[in-house]
Amino acid sequence: MKFRNSLDFINEFFLGFSQKIRKIYLSSNIYDKKISKVNQKSLSYRPSFNTLSCIVKYEKKKNKIENFEIENLWENNKLEYKEVKKLNNFFWLFSIDLKSSKKISTSILDNWIKKNQKYSKNTWEIDTLSKRIISWISNSKLIYDEADHTYKEKFNKICVVEDISDQWSIENSNIFDGYFHILGGTISSVGSKKEDLLINSLINRVKTEKIEEVILATSATVEGQTTAYYIKDSLKDIKVKVTKLAQGLPIGGEIENLDDGTLFSAFKNRSKLNSNSD
Repeated sequence: MKFRNSLDFINEFFLGFSQKIRKIYLSSNIYDKKISKVNQKSLSYRPSFNTLSCIVKYEKKKNKIENFEIENLWENNKLEYKEVKKLNNFFWLFSIDLKSSKKISTSILDNWIKKNQKYSKNTWEIDTLSKRIISWISNSKLIYDEADHTYKEKFNKICVVEDISDQWSIENSNIFDGYFHILGGTISSVGSKKEDLLINSLINRVKTEKIEEVILATSATVEGQTTAYYIKDSLKDIKVKVTKLAQGLPIGGEIENLDDGTLFSAFKNRSKLNSNSD
């Protein structure tokens, strides 16, 4: 009996320990770097109300977004687990009147994105994530389609960087507030060929995500500039603006080693990139 109890104790100990390690790993920069290199796949979704009716409870009476306590919407730490899941799956958007303030609606989503950059079980487990994706796409008219241009800019620009450390440098400087695409290296760098880089997935993202501007934040090295021009040529048949970092970026400079002031100047003065044949 004592032996069995000891085994149960050991099993519970290792189970609890492994769960804690997993939680630390999912919240770490190592996990961020790993998922950043995953190939982007094309995903198409068209809301079907016949399908949605199986999972969404529609209400005849619609609510005004102005009636929500938006100031503290994501700061309430006293909610029960089920309520937290309901709040973060955004299914409550289906009960919002489309005549509600678009500015308030977009600010709620914007604040959620800023607050949930890291993995959390309450916000990123598969059930909550799946419902949130369905809700955001199905309610795009409320949270995106009719939003102002400043808000949309966060979603229609991609900053292309060589590796995760470059992304962190730019994020920490608060210069760019939008999407990133990590190439995983540069052309001609040690062990890297253009086929090894995530350039094809970048092209797919530009095509499918209605991207208006691609900002090439590669380093001012021979390899970095070669990669930038190759990407420019790869996008020449797509209607998208391609720019590169400008003044303030020294020749041979690595992005991750630049200070905030230099990065700000480079982003602010970025210019349109012409291909070699232009």
